[in-house]
Amino acid sequence: MQTILCFDYGHKKIGLAVGNDSLKTAQALMTVRCNNGMPDWTQIDKLINEWEPDLLLLGLPLNMDGTESHFSKQARRFGKLLESRYNLNVRHEDERLSSSAADNLIRHSLGTKQGLTKKLQSRRDPVAARLILESYFTRYAQN
Repeated sequence: MQTILCFDYGHKKIGLAVGNDSLKTAQALMTVRCNNGMPDWTQIDKLINEWEPDLLLLGLPLNMDGTESHFSKQARRFGKLLESRYNLNVRHEDERLSSSAADNLIRHSLGTKQGLTKKLQSRRDPVAARLILESYFTRYAQN
């Protein structure tokens, strides 16, 4: 049984979710603010200590045709920072459309088709991280 901490990396904020590969469950945790692409490491340190993950999963923002973008290269650099800072393996998972899916999920849970308010937008990144982790579990379960 592995605990996996998932990151939906962004230049201004990072959504986080945690899951268990045995149960194939994931839950949205929180958003960590960034400054020039660098997160508040204190918050991430606390999450690493609290959840003691066996693996870190990082959403990889690919172009719609599956090719890497400039932003995916930044995410990979962030993954290398995570790997060296915490001495944990980092895997990447395609995150295409995860933010859009998170918005739809939030709207559906509220029973609305309207756009999200600023307050509701703050839920987007952790929900997107949860969806990325669930996608990983689905793909992993098939292999």
